[in-house]
Amino acid sequence: MNGRSTSALLRQEPWPQLLWHTPLTALIIFVVVCLIAKENFPFSHFPMYSRPGAERGYFLVTDGGGQPIPVQNLTGVTASHVGKAYRTKSKEFGRKTNPLSTQSRTDRDRIVGMELFQMLREQSANRGKDLPEKLQLHLVEIRFEDGEIKENKRVLFAE
Repeated sequence: MNGRSTSALLRQEPWPQLLWHTPLTALIIFVVVCLIAKENFPFSHFPMYSRPGAERGYFLVTDGGGQPIPVQNLTGVTASHVGKAYRTKSKEFGRKTNPLSTQSRTDRDRIVGMELFQMLREQSANRGKDLPEKLQLHLVEIRFEDGEIKENKRVLFAE
């Protein structure tokens, strides 16, 4: 630095000019702009929250008697992954079948349910654990209606 110390440089430039040469300046400007812009696109755009549906649902795996089982502990597959696998397999089944086919939703649920339970049984066998002899796949739909939260539980597939 040509023999000049840092403190000598700091004394030569006034502090307002030094402020523009720090990395924190960009952060401060960004924070101020975000505070002014608030929650407006493109500063915070979360499309998954833009149009929430009135109904939400989750999938539940139970034994033959309808009692929930600890799927994640037995198979390593989380409950949310069970739902994702069901939806993925249903879409694949829909693409494979003829649109003019007479197969009903019940047929689709049976075929997809068998594939899903086969996958869960393989995962539990890999972990050295046993699933109940009979399994059921439930869809529990949650909705807000008349100021109350209501649940509708239906069996999609049962062994």
